[in-house]
Amino acid sequence: MENSPVINNDNRMQGLLPGLFVMQNNGEPGDEGASLLIRGKRTFRSNAPVILVDGYERTMDQLDPNEIESITVLKDAAATAQYGLRGGNGIILVTTKRGQEGKIRISLNARAGFRTPTTNPKLLNSYQYATLYNEALTNDGASPRYTAEDLDKYEKASRGIYESELDRYLYPDINWYEEYVNKSTWQQRYSLNIDGGNSNARYFISAGYTSNSGLYKVDKNANTYNTNADFNLITLRSNVDITVNKRFSLALDIAGRQEQRTYPGSRTDASLRVFRSLYKTPPNAFPVFTPDGLLGGTKDYKDNPYGLLNNQGYSLYYVRSMFATLRAKHDLDFITKGLVLKGSAAFDSWYDQNTNRSKSFKVYDLRQPNGEVEYLPDGSIRYVETGSNT
Repeated sequence: MENSPVINNDNRMQGLLPGLFVMQNNGEPGDEGASLLIRGKRTFRSNAPVILVDGYERTMDQLDPNEIESITVLKDAAATAQYGLRGGNGIILVTTKRGQEGKIRISLNARAGFRTPTTNPKLLNSYQYATLYNEALTNDGASPRYTAEDLDKYEKASRGIYESELDRYLYPDINWYEEYVNKSTWQQRYSLNIDGGNSNARYFISAGYTSNSGLYKVDKNANTYNTNADFNLITLRSNVDITVNKRFSLALDIAGRQEQRTYPGSRTDASLRVFRSLYKTPPNAFPVFTPDGLLGGTKDYKDNPYGLLNNQGYSLYYVRSMFATLRAKHDLDFITKGLVLKGSAAFDSWYDQNTNRSKSFKVYDLRQPNGEVEYLPDGSIRYVETGSNT
């Protein structure tokens, strides 16, 4: 587990355990969770298996992999019988590490790497888009939208040639995906483990830090705050075993984590709006900025990708959780050999907070509804405004 470069433990198990199907649903930092299936989708009630961490139903996706001792998948009827109907979709048992007798052992694990998309879209340039748009209109019996002069200027724009400075704004050729998505991003994970003890007490202590930065190309000079999709996680764990006497022993496990996620704009639809604009905005719809430095846009295409990433604020999502388990074991072999009395108590605390500091922005179109550029008496361009700055 600890040798896999994946951040989320759900995805980390892919291909490691027989009978476990893992399907990742999202790639946004902090939300890279996956659907886990053991008996397929056509199962009783919920499809997901029950995940037990040290015997209690808890999430395992953000556990530090250096805390994990073993992961076991139970799927046959005999193995899941003790869990009743809840075991119908299978059981995943996660066991964390515990201290061993001996001298203190300290280990530091540091990993860093780059994440890159598995595939990148190949988008049309402005000339190709305009040519196919005219072809579609002609097939429907309508008049072409773009003239031969327009097509000539778009073809030159695809080669970086412009007849005038204004043509850079009137005939843009923008690959929005390449413009605002990095080819790779940086991720890092650090983990410090300490364990040891003697016959009376044994301990395992772990502290971890994980950082995963987003793929968006944001303008770091546009704001004093971060608007990229970032994820930071701190984990802590202490597992202590105490032998009170030859018959009575205690185990106290305390674990906690704190994570922070950052989103451009509102957290509820941040990635949806950004990627929808990157994929659906034509390369010639508008320039990123007008000649006067205003955000480009039209009444039909209001979501300027630069504005979505830098001019619509940000959201912060905090999660703080703590898990504690106390176990007691008393051997009653003086009554009957092998008789044991066990008891346990657990306490889970979860707190999350979403801070939404999003805002909206105006976009400006150089062309009037008739497609022409109009000028004011002072010689400046008359823009068509859409939206509002809030």
